[in-house]
Parts: sequence; C-alpha cells; structure tokens
Amino acid sequence: MCGEFVSWSFEDGVLTISGTGDMYDYEGFLDDGSEDFPEYYALADSVTEIIIEEGVTSVGNYAFYFFDSVTQASIPSTVKIIKSYGFYHCMNMKVTLSEGLETLENNAFVWCKKIFPLTVPKSVTEFPRNALGSVIESSGTPKIIGYTNTAAEYYANERGFEFESLGVADYDVVYVENAKELIASIGTNKKIILKDGIYTIHKPITIKGFANIIIEAENPGYAEILSYDGYNAVINITESENIELNGLILGHRYIGYSWGCGSTAYSSGYVVYAQNSDNILIDYCDLYGCGTVGVYTYETPNLKITNSIIRDCSERVMYSGYANSGEFLIENCIIYGNGYGIDSGIADAYAYESAFYIADTLNVKNSLTFRNYNPNFASGDGLVTDTDCTTLHNGWQGDMGTDAYGICLNGITWQIKDNVLMLGYDLELSDDVVIESALGKVLPYSYSSLPWTKYDYSSVMLAEGVEYEDVIWCTCGD
Repeated sequence: MCGEFVSWSFEDGVLTISGTGDMYDYEGFLDDGSEDFPEYYALADSVTEIIIEEGVTSVGNYAFYFFDSVTQASIPSTVKIIKSYGFYHCMNMKVTLSEGLETLENNAFVWCKKIFPLTVPKSVTEFPRNALGSVIESSGTPKIIGYTNTAAEYYANERGFEFESLGVADYDVVYVENAKELIASIGTNKKIILKDGIYTIHKPITIKGFANIIIEAENPGYAEILSYDGYNAVINITESENIELNGLILGHRYIGYSWGCGSTAYSSGYVVYAQNSDNILIDYCDLYGCGTVGVYTYETPNLKITNSIIRDCSERVMYSGYANSGEFLIENCIIYGNGYGIDSGIADAYAYESAFYIADTLNVKNSLTFRNYNPNFASGDGLVTDTDCTTLHNGWQGDMGTDAYGICLNGITWQIKDNVLMLGYDLELSDDVVIESALGKVLPYSYSSLPWTKYDYSSVMLAEGVEYEDVIWCTCGD
C-alpha cells in the first residue's frame, strides 16, 4: 500500500498507482541513517512509466525518488496536489498534468531535466517560484505552455521562462454575500462579484501570491468593504499580478484620528496597499478615510486608478516611496478632503507635506482636485504631472475656502450651506467652474463612508430628481 486506500502494482516496466484518496507522505533519508520511502522504491531502476489512476488525490512527499529510468508519468484529474519532492531526480521523465490539479508545492519536481516544455492546466492556482526546483542544468528548453491569465503565465514571467499561450482562460465567477465568502473565494483566475451590502472585516482582505483576480460590485457603488481594523489596510495586495477592484466603496469604520488611521505615529491604516505586485487597476471605486493614505505602493509598477474617488484620507492621497516602482496613472478621478490631519501633531510632518509622494512617475489626467489640506501637491524624487485637471481650494493654493462640499461616486453632489445639507444641486466652485450634479438615488453609504458624516447640519434639501434614505449602520456581517 502507498496510501490508506491507495495501492500499487508493477508490470512490464509500468508502475501503476490506483485507489482513492491521498498517497502517503514519506521523509526520505532520516537523520538517524534510516530511510522512509514507498514499498516500490526498490523497483526504481526498472520503472519506465508511471501511471496514476483516477481516484488518487495527491502525490505524496518523496513518492518517486531517483526514478531515473522513467520516461513518462501521467497525473489524472483527481490529483489536486503534488507535494514537495513528489518527483525527485527523474532525469528522463516527461509528465502529463491533467485539468483538476490545483497545487504544485515548492520542489514538486526536482532535477527533472527533461520536463520541459511543460504544459500546465489552467486549474493550477498555486505555483510557487521553486515548484520546479533547479532548472539551471535542464537539457530541455525552459518553456511553460498554458493559458493566459493563469498561474502558468505568471510563473513563466516570474522565472523568465518562455511562455506559449493556449488561449485566454475564462475567469471562475463566484458570487458572494458576506465577508467570509469573499475571503474564501480569493484565488488565481477568479472573478468575485459582491452582492449589495456592507461587508465588515476585522483584518485586511489579503491577496497574496495570486494572479488574475477581479473583485467587483454586482451593482457598482452598492457594495462596501468596511474595515474595523484602523491599523491596517482594507485591501492588501502582495506578490500578485493582474488585480482589479471595480465598483467598490472601501474604507475604515472610524472617522478622523481614532483607533488607528493615524492615531499613532506608526499606524498604517491605508485603504489599498500594494507590495511587490504588478498591473493593478482600481476602477469606479470610492476610497475614503479615515485611512491615512488612499493608495500606498511598494515595488508595484503599472498601477492605474480610473473613474474613482479618493477622499478624506488623514495624511495624503498616494504614497510610493521606492524607486523603480514604475509608472502610475490617475485618470478621470475626483480627489478631495485629504490631508486633514496636518494639524493633529500626531505623526511626523512628512506625512502631510504633499498630496502625492512619488519616487517614480505619476500622471494625473482629467481629474478634479479640491479641498485637500496638504501644503504641496507633490513631493519625492519622482515626476508628477497633471494634464487637463481642475484644481481648486487646496492647501498648496493658499485658499481652501470655508464651504463643505463634495461629490458622490455616482455623481450626485453635496454641499452644506447655512446649516442645510443640499443634495443634487450644482456646485459653483468659481466663476468659470461649475460641477453639474447627477440625478437619481444617493448610494447606500454606511455611517462611516457617508461623505458628509463629519459635518453638522440641521436639515436636508433634495434637488428635484434626487432620492436619499437614512444611512446604513451595518449589514452583511463578517
């Protein structure tokens, strides 16, 4: 036996593994000089082909160790994982991986010199950098064959291998209704659609080591991710590629400087944090404070923010403090109310010196920037340009005015005049700048995300064609 319900047989050079469930895990050579290998290990020099039959669900550690005579191995669709050292020193082996395989552990294939070109099914979502061990002395061309927008392509790019595409893989679409379902759904090649509601979380939504994920609201603006953890980001993207956030409202529960969000010099309640990642798109989202920084990046090139709002972050709009991170684009966005903690005396002054701290290149295009408190538009060693933007009443312009006003994600304007909250009336920002309001229903913000929640007013006035209901305190749950 080589598993609780898995057996083996050998005939005419063919080793067949059959049964149901996992293979056993083995430990190889032990520190005390003993060995832990499968029963069939003594046949290694005589095996020319390995067939694993349907029903077996894993290839265990050290399952096939020094099977140098093997020229072909077949993995069925029922195998979900090939564990570390599953195939070790199978120097002449070609392998066929079937759709259904999900995980290749580090060193799943070690010293398998003829494994390339390797075709990787689109079902594989965990493909760590060392899954194929050392390929320096491989006699085959280091080529991965697989589908675009899958872990196979991401792995090939990471290792600098040649990649041959079999086509574009469809996303696995998942609908979720609460935060637990959202967190459980995160994985490579996933499109996660959030039903209407407020998704409360107590730790960041973490996307680490994945590729090709879309998280979007089923109805744009009607799904909010509300963090109760002011000391950490709402969304944390690490070592990932091709990530999209669409139609979401994102922020922290606490308003102003409290419970993280800059209440100490070292709290890091960013809204979106991206590290060692590539190709991030934030589209039609509302990123709101008390988060200290709307978007904080580290070694993450190719980040775009489009058709979105970044508002009310206590320190600044965006921070990218590491050189060679790449180019960033902010286009068709509305940016207001950021840097309000400048007079708090809590964090160091550098945290507020500019709305944007950029080490590389940022282009802000066709965007509206107003009522930001920072004394400078941009700082850092990078290049920041603004093209076709409207900029009014900001700290770096010297006159912020006294009126409270802003714009909702769906284009409905708000302003407070004479202690009255006015919704849907055009904003007359200057003699030549008038922002026309959209009509319709004000989005169902939570109390924390409500754009005017920090201001006092005694009554509400609605323009014709605008609907407004009371704010939502909580829904959906964890």
